[in-house]
Amino acid sequence: MSGIHHLFFGIPAFLIVATSVALWFRAIRRVAVPENRTAFIIAWIAGGALGVIALAISESGDLSRIPAWFAATTAAILLFTVSISRQKIADNAIRVGDAIPTFTATDEHGELFDSRSLNGHLLLIKFFRAHW
Repeated sequence: MSGIHHLFFGIPAFLIVATSVALWFRAIRRVAVPENRTAFIIAWIAGGALGVIALAISESGDLSRIPAWFAATTAAILLFTVSISRQKIADNAIRVGDAIPTFTATDEHGELFDSRSLNGHLLLIKFFRAHW
């Protein structure tokens, strides 16, 4: 079976992981990562497992192991990052439409910025964070 293992395990593993990663990063770009990530996790487990199976039954010099390595390694990294990054939204988090809290900070020119100077103006504040 080692001669055709990539047809049954390696290539499907690669396709599952690559597709789920593409969808994941598409959701990140749209800032629309779902709170329930179960479908992604299932895809990464399935793709990673198929990749490991393909690696286990293939010969060491076989170039068709590359998709299996990609699937197994990528799935392992993503599953690890999801397992260590429990994101929770605090009860007092700022939501769309909320008034901005009063704060002072140093701006990019080293000058003091006071949030009260924004009173009466519409503004968009964008916070960047990892979406793992």
